[in-house]
Amino acid sequence: LDQYREICEQSGLTAGDQVMREAAELLKQSSRPEDVLARYSESSLVVLSEVVCPSDGEAFAERLRSRMEQHVVQADSRMITATCTVGVARIDQQHADAGSLIASVEHICAEARRLGGNRVSVIGASDTGTDTVSPDDVIAEINAAIANGQISLTFQPIASLKGDGGERFEIRPAVRTDGDTLLPPAHAFPDAAELGLTKLFDEWATDQAVSVLGECNSNGRNVTFFLPLSPSALLDSTFLESLPQRLPQGSHVVLQVSENLAQEYYRQTLELSNKLHAHGCKLALDEFSQGQNGDKLIELLQPDFLKFTAEIVTGLGSDDGKREYVDQVSKRLRSHGGQCIADQISSAQQLAAIWLTSLELIQGDFVAPASDSLEFDFDQFVA
Repeated sequence: LDQYREICEQSGLTAGDQVMREAAELLKQSSRPEDVLARYSESSLVVLSEVVCPSDGEAFAERLRSRMEQHVVQADSRMITATCTVGVARIDQQHADAGSLIASVEHICAEARRLGGNRVSVIGASDTGTDTVSPDDVIAEINAAIANGQISLTFQPIASLKGDGGERFEIRPAVRTDGDTLLPPAHAFPDAAELGLTKLFDEWATDQAVSVLGECNSNGRNVTFFLPLSPSALLDSTFLESLPQRLPQGSHVVLQVSENLAQEYYRQTLELSNKLHAHGCKLALDEFSQGQNGDKLIELLQPDFLKFTAEIVTGLGSDDGKREYVDQVSKRLRSHGGQCIADQISSAQQLAAIWLTSLELIQGDFVAPASDSLEFDFDQFVA
């Protein structure tokens, strides 16, 4: 369901349960007696079905999506409508076990919701809907791009207003095109995003970060890298299991997960947090908003860093409530050694408003845009 969390927040948990019950009934009515149906998570249902050809699965998913879109739920005195995103995957040599299959479907559903939801996504389907893309071919393309030096890291500074903590950068992998333009991996390799293979870029970026940090340390620099994780990496158990081997104990690599992703996949984010903290490494929550469950998320995940959304940062100059909220959250993180970051700063006015708060770390194009350089004067923003 695309709006389950919003329905619970606006209409209450009872209304959310009613919507889920009726969605389950629609799924049951759309399925055959021999199909296997289950509630997989708080807001997700799954069905295991034997079909004659792949197009039958997509047709089934489209019928279900359409029925949900047209359905109206009456909860107490409210009339509630909701849409759903349906992911379709085949059990084949690429998805030979349940964990791999579910992780791939969760990934394409997460990507579809980012595009607005209320749609059907089929793993391995091309734009024509008739051909399939081999995961092995996509993996080979990515490995070739790495071997040819087409993929590199970009660095965006995170400056401190107090001048403490050394040099901090957010790093992201980028793919260099023929026109020398740098693109995010999901844009340069759209099939990788659809097949849940963007984790390969996260693995490469993690290994590169450790290597570059080693060079910085040998030169006497105190550098910390923040690396955003894609849904593909967060949902891949093998990536999480490999972290203790990829990251040296106490490594200055902070793995970063967006608040929405942490809410949607709390179990995986908690596992990531536990692994990082047990290994002396750190977790950051990105795109943090003034949401209803934010305080609970901080309590359970114990993030070391938290980045506020542009919407909160923009409102600091005119909204006393936002300033009070930012100060409250900053104080809470400092109580266990954490710090908050004002992200996506784009103007001097926004920077001036930050001085009215207890925020100490700043990031955004006004501070410095992302580039391929590790050179930056961190003292220029120190008071």
